[in-house]
Amino acid sequence: MHLAELSPRQLSELWQGVVETQGILSSHFKTDDFSIGIHDGPISGQEVPHVHIHLIPRSQGDGGLSLLACWPDAPHPGTTEPDFIALNELASALREMGEENGG
Repeated sequence: MHLAELSPRQLSELWQGVVETQGILSSHFKTDDFSIGIHDGPISGQEVPHVHIHLIPRSQGDGGLSLLACWPDAPHPGTTEPDFIALNELASALREMGEENGG
């Protein structure tokens, strides 16, 4: 699915969700600045056809560079196993913050 296939209501709700999620992430990561990315279609790097938004918290001193430039030493996707325990802990903390903020 591509962004252009969403109804006006779906687009509105998507962007409302982006703003709500930014509020939760802002609280956790102590920043109001984000890089927002969308892969819209397989040629753009989207592997599974669905609409989603990437919200990347940015911090003072990260240089505001492209996402790949921010982590030049990061392994390429699929070459290492993610830290699922740490990711689960972060997801739980963010869910709690969302619930506290009425989300």
